[in-house]
Amino acid sequence: MGLESGPVTSATLLGRLQRAPADASAWREFVERYGAQIYNWCRVRGMQEADAEDMTQAILTKLLGVMRSFSYDPAQSFRGWLRTVTDNAWRDVVRGTRRNLLSGAFGVNDEVTELTARDDLMARLEAAHEQELLVLAQGRVRLRVEPATWDAFRLTALEQKPANEVAALLGMKVAAVYKARSNVQKMLRDEMNYLDGGGD
Repeated sequence: MGLESGPVTSATLLGRLQRAPADASAWREFVERYGAQIYNWCRVRGMQEADAEDMTQAILTKLLGVMRSFSYDPAQSFRGWLRTVTDNAWRDVVRGTRRNLLSGAFGVNDEVTELTARDDLMARLEAAHEQELLVLAQGRVRLRVEPATWDAFRLTALEQKPANEVAALLGMKVAAVYKARSNVQKMLRDEMNYLDGGGD
């Protein structure tokens, strides 16, 4: 998948699903993005493999149902949208499966446990989306800065090398290394905010 695809096309993907919920290719793309995250979350919470697969399918099915009636506003953040539809899907799944799938794994008769589990799932999906945004933003920002500026950021921020060591390696002053890192970090924040629809 190229740099111009991925999270930046989330609004397009959501629009396709809203207009045509039976769009198999759009649904596959959505499942590929978020199905694994939901499944992993279920496993971390102690579900057996088969139960985790059932739960994942149930949540994804509910998400598709919510998308049919939910209007995504591109001016709002994708995380906000994801939180809303996941919240609705989780609530529906819990209501519909209290006596079988969920009762043993989550103790859903305890409302606090139910809310904690739901919030945990949303946090994991949001974190996955945040990571997608970061990877995409890095690719885009890297094209807009000088190689030495990117290297100063990469070596200090990502590889955690000392600034004086990076300065010597790149033939820069230490202050210039700090400035380069700061500038790239600001560009990344701005780019992620832009890709996510302008913020929360």
